Amino acid sequence: RVTPGHSTDHLVFLNHNSIFTGDIVVYSDQAFHRGSFGRTDLPGGSREDLISSIESILSNSPQDLRNMYPGHGPMFHGDVVEVISKALARAKKREPKYKPEG
Repeated sequence: RVTPGHSTDHLVFLNHNSIFTGDIVVYSDQAFHRGSFGRTDLPGGSREDLISSIESILSNSPQDLRNMYPGHGPMFHGDVVEVISKALARAKKREPKYKPEG
């Protein structure tokens, strides 16, 4: 699935109860723990596209998703839908993830 936001050509792969989120959603990073999202202040990034992409991931993922493999940080085994939902809520706040972010 194409999931722009962090970059225009970002992809997410879903396989049974596992998701490979790349950089759009991560479990933990320097900004947030247990549900974070990729930077949108880099070339090709868009907070609006990122939010739409995360919403699409949630609406097209099974509720029993148990394994998340992000492009950065630790993999996560547990309630992946909860982690992705938390990342979405944080992205929607539109607060800068890292200073300065437009």
